[in-house]
Amino acid sequence: MSRSLFFVLLLSWQAMVSGDDLTGAIADFDNRDYQSAASKFEKLRSKNSKDADILFYLAKSQYKTNNYREANATIEYLTDLHPDYKEAYNLAGMVYMALLAEVNIFKKMGMARSAIDSWQRVLDLDANHVMGNYAFFSYYLNAPGLAGGDIEKAREVLARLEKISPPYAELAKGLLNSKLDNTVEAEKHYLRATQLIEDHAGPHLAIAQFYFKNDEFKKSLASFERYQQGNKVWQDPSDAIAFYFLGNIHAKLGNIELARKNFTSALSAFPNKQIQGLVKDALGDL
Repeated sequence: MSRSLFFVLLLSWQAMVSGDDLTGAIADFDNRDYQSAASKFEKLRSKNSKDADILFYLAKSQYKTNNYREANATIEYLTDLHPDYKEAYNLAGMVYMALLAEVNIFKKMGMARSAIDSWQRVLDLDANHVMGNYAFFSYYLNAPGLAGGDIEKAREVLARLEKISPPYAELAKGLLNSKLDNTVEAEKHYLRATQLIEDHAGPHLAIAQFYFKNDEFKKSLASFERYQQGNKVWQDPSDAIAFYFLGNIHAKLGNIELARKNFTSALSAFPNKQIQGLVKDALGDL
């Protein structure tokens, strides 16, 4: 065999292995095995440190395994190389919000500001970015005034959502009316969102949280079960958060053993420090 042919075959074999590695890493991520995905994407980065999609998947995997600072570093490296990669900025906003729980009080405002700046960068690149607009809406609606919360700004973003994504506008209207204690209107919009957003189970979780807030625990459980059965995406809460929420529902329904079982499952599902503390407190209260 000639030397040149040997190298052609070698390069072809390496490309095939690399493709298989990438497929396996993506499969792990899609199957919500984020620990394995993070490890595989880290190895892929060592072979191709400038590939935008590998870096983005790595950052998402780091975020989902609660390695927020590593995720932030990966995103910064990614956006330095690819400054127009808008999904990276959307993820950056989520990472900064997660870091809020890990920094001292003097750094919280800076983290919140960084999240806002990241989502603004998304909209600078794509004014009609649905999740970027929805993130802004949620932030303005729920953040305290000192941190930039402003219900009128939330309404302005909602007006944009109504134009670019009526289904997510319905979800936003549910959140807004729940915040204002307009429970009848909130339920109506949440239910409409579950009908319009068929490819994502998230709205079922949103209405489960709404029912829980309003002490309708049987309805909350039924909605949460629909969420469990539906299609979940990586932006959805971690398994630890889901088990914690389900444990709280069962505790309110008086199903103490089921509550304990779910709280225990939450502790086995790689909770971050904040959720770990909440779960331990909840177990202590049973």
